[in-house]
Amino acid sequence: MYLVIIDAYSKWIDIKEMCDISSESAIRALKEYISIWGLPHQIVTDNGPAFASEQFQEFLLHNAIKHTKIVPYHPASNEMAENAVRTLKKKILSIA
Repeated sequence: MYLVIIDAYSKWIDIKEMCDISSESAIRALKEYISIWGLPHQIVTDNGPAFASEQFQEFLLHNAIKHTKIVPYHPASNEMAENAVRTLKKKILSIA
């Protein structure tokens, strides 16, 4: 499992391998990202349980990060992430 993080300004893609899809793993991956690139002003996520958890919300609140969730069952509302995932899958399949 992977967490794909895309900087909206630079379009930089960062991929974090995750052992599971828990809020703890999502927070750990974000902390790694933050330690390198600094705090984001906002994040956009799907409505997965890891991102909807109270623990994740507290982490965002503590770090003053605005959280926007995409519309359920409408991945086009997060087009940048969907395009990045599609491109990464193509590249990985071309190597295999």
